[in-house]
Amino acid sequence: MRSLQEEVQDEDSLIEWMASGARTPDDWRIGSEHERFLYEKKPNKQAGQALHRHLQWQGETGIRAFLETYAQTHNWRVVREGDEPVMLVDSASDANITLEPGGQIELSGAPLHSLHQVAHETELYSETTSALADSFGARFLGLGAAPEWRVEEMASVPKRRYKIMRPLLEQSGKYGLELMHLSATIQVNLDFSDEQDFMEKFQVSLALQPLATALFANSPFFHGQAAGRMSMRMAFWDETDPARCIAPDFLFEPGAGLADYARWALSVPMFFMRTDDDYVMTKNSSFADFLAGKAQDQNGAPLSRRPTFSDWEDHLGALFPPVRAKRWLEMRGTDGGCRESVVALAAFWTGILYDKESRHAALHLSQALAQGELARLRQEVQFHGLTTPMPLSLIPACRDLTPSGEMPAKHENLADLAALVLRLAEAGLARRNRHDGSLRDETCYLAPLWRRVAERRSPAKRRLALWRGVWQENFAPLYEDAYC
Repeated sequence: MRSLQEEVQDEDSLIEWMASGARTPDDWRIGSEHERFLYEKKPNKQAGQALHRHLQWQGETGIRAFLETYAQTHNWRVVREGDEPVMLVDSASDANITLEPGGQIELSGAPLHSLHQVAHETELYSETTSALADSFGARFLGLGAAPEWRVEEMASVPKRRYKIMRPLLEQSGKYGLELMHLSATIQVNLDFSDEQDFMEKFQVSLALQPLATALFANSPFFHGQAAGRMSMRMAFWDETDPARCIAPDFLFEPGAGLADYARWALSVPMFFMRTDDDYVMTKNSSFADFLAGKAQDQNGAPLSRRPTFSDWEDHLGALFPPVRAKRWLEMRGTDGGCRESVVALAAFWTGILYDKESRHAALHLSQALAQGELARLRQEVQFHGLTTPMPLSLIPACRDLTPSGEMPAKHENLADLAALVLRLAEAGLARRNRHDGSLRDETCYLAPLWRRVAERRSPAKRRLALWRGVWQENFAPLYEDAYC
């Protein structure tokens, strides 16, 4: 493994660095991440503000104090920038707690062997953080986008990199600041064994990401109104900096490989270069420019040094496609939610991608999906969720994978596709559990998704119906319903 401080010599070494994450199947792990909002439990209406206010950074019961107290009471190490806590690290497990720009609190879980371990980690973290929040007069909210708050009402986390990113993202799309401050996600990180395995998993997860968006859609509100979408969070991403947020179609071409992803990443403008004690904003310079010695800072001066692998790691983390490659793969296309959704997402992708038979069946679906239809599907699921019409190019492939060999006429939207893909995930988990008897039955974690398919509605659709009906367009019950 190369040192992160080692200078990068050429493009090939960057590709080799990404490929160095390959693991044998017995060493594959599951890493789960989820973000939540933290708000004042006691309603406190002020002029121009939401009834349930998001916690601010400073103060005795602010986010800063919350992090300091959690670290002290649970023996996590505090990582600081200057005097400010910006991350907590559990040295016993490699898990860490970080902050998104608006004060969303994120658990990046340890790399774990089983879904049962993921469930235990999520449960323990949720219980301990919620108990501390309660003592602060606060609560956690599990939604994909803030239902009432505006950017100016959120905490402004004083991380140096965020100070650079804010003006750049504000200028790069309609919802740049909303993306940073008002969105929350759950994601799962998975391993690969070699380049072919990497590309199969990448193509499957990218093609099926709209289906995951539909199953987990959980952001139907924006600025105190119905958003007109099931996933407002995905609108934030799609309407901000497409060069950074949408993976290019050529990654589906025959023969595409890890190098193609790396070359795409090289072409995307950098946000910053890290120095010993600060960050330097770059001036529309790509990483390829940095590698060639042509990159400039915001004042037009050449950057002061050659890139390191740490710079490459920073740059890969500043790309935001629905599936992101580092030395592992990150599935990023789903709205935030509570603990059952966190583990269900991990089960969904583990069952599909960690079992060869299910992965190849899903690859058949992925290769059948026309690229124009994938782009359309990505847009439509934001609005319609599981009732989005089935892409026509998928129908023959779905028939191939339907046990009877025929696809009933009722199979016409993404709820029907979800039922088929969930069967693949369930079968993949069952085979995985038979192969490793220590795992026990992991298929139970798909239960929330089977309920959503049976009801043909995501959490967003259920909550929107309640808000328009028995809640009488009152947001107070939403905070109770989405409490984590």
